[in-house]
Amino acid sequence: NRDLSTGQETFWDCVYFGSYPSAEVVRTDWDAVDSYAVLDGDVIRDDDLYRSLETADWQGDRVSVEGRDYIRINAEDAVTASENREQHYRWGDLGEWHYFLKEPVRWRVLSAEDDQVLLLADRLLDCRPFHEEEEGVTWERSTIRSWLNGLGPEENLAGLDYSAEGAGFFTAAFTEKEREAVRRSAVRNSGNYYFGTDCGEDTEDAVFLLSEEEVFSSPDALSYGFQPSDAVGDLAKRIVPTAYAQCRGAWRSSLEESEGNGFWFFRSNGYTASNVVYAGELGYIYNRGIPVTCRDASIVPAIRVDLDSAQIIPDGIIETALPDSIFEDAETETEVLTEAE
Repeated sequence: NRDLSTGQETFWDCVYFGSYPSAEVVRTDWDAVDSYAVLDGDVIRDDDLYRSLETADWQGDRVSVEGRDYIRINAEDAVTASENREQHYRWGDLGEWHYFLKEPVRWRVLSAEDDQVLLLADRLLDCRPFHEEEEGVTWERSTIRSWLNGLGPEENLAGLDYSAEGAGFFTAAFTEKEREAVRRSAVRNSGNYYFGTDCGEDTEDAVFLLSEEEVFSSPDALSYGFQPSDAVGDLAKRIVPTAYAQCRGAWRSSLEESEGNGFWFFRSNGYTASNVVYAGELGYIYNRGIPVTCRDASIVPAIRVDLDSAQIIPDGIIETALPDSIFEDAETETEVLTEAE
């Protein structure tokens, strides 16, 4: 990707690790998502497979067909579901099941240090509010943190329980062996860069969202491959939701310059504790934030993985080339990845 307005050229070194619902299995007449919002592989048009899934012996919302794992959801499982809402998934019949293939998750390598790598999902994987109740809340006590890490009701202000197997992202996306390779990391929750809003206590998490600090207001942002600015339409912050995330309720842009992109939460609060900072479809950061209960934002998980125990599949080379003046006194992404090799 090359942005002529900024001179930014972005490449990502990616790996595959874990699995999550992604591509939708549909009939050949399916039209729930406009073509501009569908990437190659997002839709499996196969009438025979669709009929097989309709008649399969489902164990709750999961089934295996010819060695491949699928999940199904209906409107009650979605965050938002409507028959014809602009720039959202068109559900049509709200009582109908929708089927998704569990596929390996593709991650961007943000950094590599010693025996571990910091990974960020390469797609918007799901759609969820930052918090399920309209109240002031920080990352530490939010429902999104509990869902991402599979925590119990005592860990979030809404009292929701995600500790059952498969109820949270951590156990839904990773096998028991893969979970052993994901390191619990110290997560720093600094105050809002502009407004000084308290973002809560630091935490220790297996899965987390990136912070305002990590994406633009610290040296980490540059080393991770992001433009160190909130006022630049950063290519690295423009991310497309999967078919599954769209079916769950994720908004996507219809503008020519940002077609198909969604917007995604950080873990940092905005100008009040009832708002959370996010990246928009053009890669700008909105520091004032959006209400924590917003129901069509997307989720981009981040994890740290132990290279000594993880089985990850490499895919390509990452390098972020920004104008030379920005890279003064900074370590480039190419150098970071050389250490990982």
